[in-house]
Amino acid sequence: MTVIKWGPDQAAAAAQDRRTTGVWTGSAWSERFKDADRAARYARLAPSLALELENRVRALDARLAGFRWPDTGLSMARARLAVKDPGLERKVRAELPEAADVSRYYRYFSRGFEASQPLSLDPGDYEFKVSLGADSETLSLEVGSDWTNGDLLQAVADGINDSKLKVQAEVVRQDSPGQRVDGLLATGSALALTVNQAYADRELKLRDSSGHLVKALDLEATRAPVGPAEEAVYDLKGVMIARPTAFSSKGFDPNEATGLAAGTYGVDFAMGADSGTVRFVVEAADTWRDVLTKLGQALDSAQDSFSSRLVTVSRPSDLVGDDLYLKMDGLALAIEAEAPKVGERLSLGGSDAASDEVLSALGLDCTAYPGSDARMTVNGTDEVRAPGIFSEDQGRVRLGLEDSFGQTLPLRVTGALERLEQGVGGVAAAYNDLRLFMLRNQDLLSPGLAEDWRGPVDSRLAELNWLGLEETGRDRLLWFDHDRFYFALGRDPDRVRDLLSAPGKGLFKDWERAAGELLAAGPESRLVEEASVDDPALGRPGPATELELEKGSRLLDLYDDLPEPGEPHPGGRGGVVDKSG
Repeated sequence: MTVIKWGPDQAAAAAQDRRTTGVWTGSAWSERFKDADRAARYARLAPSLALELENRVRALDARLAGFRWPDTGLSMARARLAVKDPGLERKVRAELPEAADVSRYYRYFSRGFEASQPLSLDPGDYEFKVSLGADSETLSLEVGSDWTNGDLLQAVADGINDSKLKVQAEVVRQDSPGQRVDGLLATGSALALTVNQAYADRELKLRDSSGHLVKALDLEATRAPVGPAEEAVYDLKGVMIARPTAFSSKGFDPNEATGLAAGTYGVDFAMGADSGTVRFVVEAADTWRDVLTKLGQALDSAQDSFSSRLVTVSRPSDLVGDDLYLKMDGLALAIEAEAPKVGERLSLGGSDAASDEVLSALGLDCTAYPGSDARMTVNGTDEVRAPGIFSEDQGRVRLGLEDSFGQTLPLRVTGALERLEQGVGGVAAAYNDLRLFMLRNQDLLSPGLAEDWRGPVDSRLAELNWLGLEETGRDRLLWFDHDRFYFALGRDPDRVRDLLSAPGKGLFKDWERAAGELLAAGPESRLVEEASVDDPALGRPGPATELELEKGSRLLDLYDDLPEPGEPHPGGRGGVVDKSG
């Protein structure tokens, strides 16, 4: 029987040693209870703890990924940012070119004409030169005596579209200025010349060579817009991505004899205005490598509208067991159109029946992919481009369609200052949420994890305070001072950018790396080892369940109810009192 004795010395010691829980500091019961509580929390919380950690890291990573620094060559007050709906990630590439690099999709406009009116231009032959960068072509046109204005406009458009230059032309009719084409002030029918943004660095020029056709149409170059992109919302739907026409032969053993009849064969090709026939010779001793090489070289030397190359493909093996189907490498010829204009498709065919049979034997009698233009709906208007780069706001907004999507999603062009402020504030809030979570659960997380994430802040404290980010409170959370941030941006925007997002040294880049490493390793890797929750001296603690913990808690609570010195024991005769009811 345990006897508890009371006296002045014992009372003083008890008053000093007793904890608020009623368990004496340093006692085996105290440590055992703490370990039991921790083990039970670990067993109960570990799965959800890992998930919560992952969610908070992903939330911060998403904020970091959404942070964009404007790069427009304009003052911060006039700079713009393109902000995509999350659903547009990996589907639409958006950029706002620097002011010096802005180039309009529509390069030339004619004056307006009444299409049905007789032509005032004299009939006869006319020539004009079209240049795009270093490439140029001289186009000729025979004007008939009975032509109308509409006939002339369409004939010039057809001639330009049939050229090899990466220039396209269309006849636009509108009843009021800017009705169909932004920046076109003419009414009636007008000729518009366009250059895809993929060739934005090339200058387009027109010049009369014979006659005065360009002058008669009053074709004038458009001017680059002044000022930053307009703040606007673009509702986008990606209908189809641009893909060039492609052919692929069958896969062959490159060293195997072809079995084709010796002779000369011809292949007809056509792409846009480019067409012709190439011939290649098959000899009796030729291997498949010989034939594919000869055909590819003949096609490449005859034109520059498409290209061919030998590729390694998988083909069925000659070794087939009862239940085994093997694959092995083979050689094939891949043919693909090069930078087609809108509507241009490549076609191949044999020049005679024997050549058709050879193409069939090679597997080139049908296309691997027929080709498509890029189609995207922008604010309700269907636009077609080849390649898949779209130009909005007179060239100040460029959109690249990388994958199709059926849902209409927004892209916003907004002021950079406001967006930067929201971006920094959003990152700070996501970091604070992650840090609080780590601090509240640090006994079950890897030692020092919260401080590891704070490290990039600690190493930059003085500079971050300058731009408006400072630590506050016992938990050292980040406080974002908007006024100080605006002041820093106005004083030295390059310094602010370097502190936050400079590659390899910015705060946000450090957090991006940390987030990537944690997500790659898995959040479970940042939990303590299960064995580490046991006291090495006491072994695996008990109780391990909430019920057992409650029982233990009631038993230990008796120490809280021990009488002060001089007071009678609650049971009258001493001993343990059952207070559980």
